[in-house]
Amino acid sequence: MAFLGILASIAGLTLVPWIQKQQLRSDLTDLTADFNLYRTKSMSQGTPYCITLASNQYTVSTGCDSTKTVKTQVFRRAQLQLTNVATVYAFSTKGLVEATSSGGARMSNTTIVGKQGTNSGTVLVTALGFARLL
Repeated sequence: MAFLGILASIAGLTLVPWIQKQQLRSDLTDLTADFNLYRTKSMSQGTPYCITLASNQYTVSTGCDSTKTVKTQVFRRAQLQLTNVATVYAFSTKGLVEATSSGGARMSNTTIVGKQGTNSGTVLVTALGFARLL
């Protein structure tokens, strides 16, 4: 019985990094899905949507007016690295995205990196507003 307990604890220790990586990937998958969803909604409903990133969450709003919040998603594990990357993504009704800094300056870097411990993942947002988890 003690032998099984030792084996279970070893197995548990080896699973921890894998679980953390999957939790990070889940957070970034949600972000990627929402980029693609609200790009599509902007086109189908004729309403511009904005996604605003913070290191531990993102907010979706209509008309790029932060008082009309549609969704706020807090990351379970991911911490976004937002140095020199766009933090506000505004989708036009044609599906195109304008990426800016929180101060309003246009940004060309739309590669979002999420980290949790030694694990990392990347979300790439194209000029056409498509998001891909790399």
